[in-house]
Amino acid sequence: MNTVVDMQAVPAAQARGYWKTVFARLLRDRVTVACAIVILLLILMAIFAPWLAPEDPLKSSIFKRLKPIGTEGYPLGTDELGRDMLSRLIFGARLSLVMGITPVLAALAIGSLLGITAGFIGGRVNTAIMRTIDVFYAFPSVLLAVAIWIVSPALPPAGVMLAWAALAIGCAMFLRALDSLPQGAHPAALLAKGLGIMALVAGVALVVGALAGSRDPLRPLAGLMGDAAPAAAPKFERIASSAELDARLAAAGRPVMLDFYADWCVSCKEMEHYTFSDPRVKAKLEGTLLLQADVTANNAEHKQLLKRFSLFGPPGIIFFDAQGREIKGLRVIGYQNAERFLKTLDLASAR
Repeated sequence: MNTVVDMQAVPAAQARGYWKTVFARLLRDRVTVACAIVILLLILMAIFAPWLAPEDPLKSSIFKRLKPIGTEGYPLGTDELGRDMLSRLIFGARLSLVMGITPVLAALAIGSLLGITAGFIGGRVNTAIMRTIDVFYAFPSVLLAVAIWIVSPALPPAGVMLAWAALAIGCAMFLRALDSLPQGAHPAALLAKGLGIMALVAGVALVVGALAGSRDPLRPLAGLMGDAAPAAAPKFERIASSAELDARLAAAGRPVMLDFYADWCVSCKEMEHYTFSDPRVKAKLEGTLLLQADVTANNAEHKQLLKRFSLFGPPGIIFFDAQGREIKGLRVIGYQNAERFLKTLDLASAR
């Protein structure tokens, strides 16, 4: 006997949507949920940092420096400048989010622009763009080298040398510098091994040089080989505000040179390493009071000092006569090599 089933009596299971399925799977993954909660807390902390931070993260006090964890009013203690560590940690969430999101958005914008351009125009433009991207995919060390170069101003000299050493040694391992090649190997394999050995030697030299005290990646073994160390830049007297500058100018009684500097300023370090250390420049600066405004922290006093001279940031050099008046038309904005800077100093001494 045949049994007839009423198909209408059996309700069809509703198909779950794509995003509902994804969301359901995410909720079942406890690690993902925990990470999402942490990211959400960081975002909220960054947004409400002015209301959550107990202190101004940039406010320093010599009387409150190096307070231990658990000090009343300073749960995480203070740093060497007396700044509240908890407040700096809370405000640091903003910088972390910016540093994490900005590269992703930049990559999205650049990648979308290149993709649209390649697809819309096509032909040789498409081929050129795609081959360029293939080069970056084939040689990821190029991207790492660019990253090291970008962050090098924020790293100590020894850290920069060790970073380049790690990259060189990693490339050497990728090129099989220590692997034996079979007889009759392809010439391309022999070339790759030779380049790998060169990279390995360079990496080891950088490591040895960094441990021996060298700080120049281009001359890592200079100290071990007995080469004379590069001449040091003349000593500058640090100032931090317009009031300090006015006091130094009033008491100087001689020409004054004011240099705006920051740790993250690449051109400032180039001026210090190549220009100020030049023996001719050092001799020309004798008899001049050398002042330096370190605006690395970019606090309110630093901003006021920059605004006073209509500067957006370092590097910038201002010259003053013996009466404390600025010598007009002789400002140095940006990097100048020793030859060009000597001409500027000649003009300053002639005024």
